[in-house]
Amino acid sequence: MKTIPKEFKRAPYLQTLIKRENDLALYELTQENRISGYEVHKIRIQKARSGKFNGVVVNFEEKERLANSNEFGSFAWSYASKEEALKHFLK
Repeated sequence: MKTIPKEFKRAPYLQTLIKRENDLALYELTQENRISGYEVHKIRIQKARSGKFNGVVVNFEEKERLANSNEFGSFAWSYASKEEALKHFLK
């Protein structure tokens, strides 16, 4: 199974995984080498599936997934400080 990334870019931030326990992930957001905030994500599993695109069958493996921007408040939360993010992460 493909796991969540340790680091990825979601404009304009570089997001770096700093803590993971079970189905929770804590990312630090930086912009121009300055910390901009933190995000806590509930990791979910996306089942393997296939689809047909322009007549070609494409297979997608099972993978862990993070929340998209529409899922914040339900599966992800943003915090200005590491302490606030850790409170949510540890509860």
